[in-house]
Amino acid sequence: MFIGVFKKMLDFKIKGKNYTEKKASLEDLAKEWQWQFASYNWSYGELMEIGEYFNKNGKRYGLLKEFRENGIC
Repeated sequence: MFIGVFKKMLDFKIKGKNYTEKKASLEDLAKEWQWQFASYNWSYGELMEIGEYFNKNGKRYGLLKEFRENGIC
């Protein structure tokens, strides 16, 4: 899904056995994404894919409003 160096930086798998654990995992992933953002020159395609990923999963786990407020998607 994600290109090259980005795969090495973050593991974009939502972990957990239930909804609450998966939601917390996605929140942690979003925080890590924000932290790592400046350490790489992103292409527009990569940013689009990442935005779509957080949009889709943020909607699934009720985090879309929070993600939009924090500029994640």
